[in-house]
Amino acid sequence: MLQSKFTNERILFMKFSETLSPVCHRSREIAYETLLKKFNPLIHSQVKRFCEEHPYLKGNHEEDLKQEAREALWRADDAFDVDLVPKEYNTCSRFIAYLKTTIDRRLKRYLDKHYKYHTRHNFEDSIEEYMAPDDFQQQVVLECLLATLDRNERSFYHLHMIQGYTIQQIADIHGVHRSTVRKWKKSTFAKLSLRYKEDE
Repeated sequence: MLQSKFTNERILFMKFSETLSPVCHRSREIAYETLLKKFNPLIHSQVKRFCEEHPYLKGNHEEDLKQEAREALWRADDAFDVDLVPKEYNTCSRFIAYLKTTIDRRLKRYLDKHYKYHTRHNFEDSIEEYMAPDDFQQQVVLECLLATLDRNERSFYHLHMIQGYTIQQIADIHGVHRSTVRKWKKSTFAKLSLRYKEDE
């Protein structure tokens, strides 16, 4: 449903699921089951492609990504107005294009949310694991060095130097261009090198 900006009237429009079966108009559960049956192969294909582009998501994340894609299917049907599709266009083709975009955005949002959370909550633990427990002096030096870095540089240090992510993977996680990550790399190494010389 859409809310008119001129009145309080609720505006009803025809959803794509209703073009698949008249029963879908009477039951949202049936509508969703009908959509899922038709587009489940597309969902699996989209998730598979996304995991191939981001190989570090394979494994436990795949089921979560499929669930995100199913949610995107539901939302796409709620937002897609069949009546707005020009007569010269194929309604199904237009919906599929819209659905693919909706799924892709949803998966990228999952990627961004998951890895920002992961980075924030595991940064300090990773430092401790990286350093030997009995090497207290080196750990203090490392913490002093890291204190000179800004948030992006610390994230780069954690993801690249501790966990081994590539420049492209870090760019995907942050939703930025590779050149931006390269700038983080350059500034990170510059700061760490300068501070290390000062402490010698």
